[in-house]
Amino acid sequence: DKILSSPIQVFNEIIEELLRVQVNIDALILSIERLEELEEGIFNKNFYILNKELSKKSDFYIAEIQKNIKELKYYKTFLESKFNDLNDTQKVHLRLFKKIPRYYELSGAHQHLQLEK
Repeated sequence: DKILSSPIQVFNEIIEELLRVQVNIDALILSIERLEELEEGIFNKNFYILNKELSKKSDFYIAEIQKNIKELKYYKTFLESKFNDLNDTQKVHLRLFKKIPRYYELSGAHQHLQLEK
């Protein structure tokens, strides 16, 4: 039991981290979508602004929103890469766990050895 408890704990931590990363990716996607909607709304209203100063403010806000979208997309790409790495690690752990003989297989082999004596 003690021999397998550490690898199982690591495997569970990988799964928990996968879930955390996926939640963060989903939150970033939602934030990016909302910012893009806001940018589009401001851009569409920009056509109706006649005041030069308000037009400059509108352009400034659009530029800031675009900067934030770009930054969030960078973090999203980073997290997607991390998610893929964790997913690959999880697959390796699963393959390794499948190679570990089950208790009944070991006890069967042990009984078989005793019968031969």
